[in-house]
Amino acid sequence: MKDMRKFANEKRFVVIMPICYEDTWYDCFSELKNFTRSVLDMTFVDRSRVYCSGISMGGCAAWQMLCILNDIFAAGVVCCGIAMYWDARRRLKAPVWAFHGTEDQSIFAEETKKIAKIMNARGKTVRTTFYEGVGHPCWELAYLENDLYDWLLSYRKE
Repeated sequence: MKDMRKFANEKRFVVIMPICYEDTWYDCFSELKNFTRSVLDMTFVDRSRVYCSGISMGGCAAWQMLCILNDIFAAGVVCCGIAMYWDARRRLKAPVWAFHGTEDQSIFAEETKKIAKIMNARGKTVRTTFYEGVGHPCWELAYLENDLYDWLLSYRKE
């Protein structure tokens, strides 16, 4: 596993990661949009290397941010989130790597399978990893994936 602080400093990228509580990302979405736009004005931000990630309810928010703020993000990483299929079909532009535990009883892995199937059929890039026998906290494994950060940084926003 990479030392993330060192890696981020060397590679100069920003990941915006909403952390939301049950049913709250709907209420704070305007704040998330405003925060994201304010990050872009920071002098150290390379606007071509801004990424979005989220886990659980924050994963739901990440899907929505990737769709609504599709002019900002180069790529995204979502762990056990639900996407609004009808919205993602027409708005999602950035590639996404979606992770899910097969034994997740909070947000079923079927949600990730559905969005990946829909998006990939439309020519979008949604890569998936399913962890057999893992429940909801699949992010404990996802963020340790050796090639995750290299995959993320292989995308730039033009």
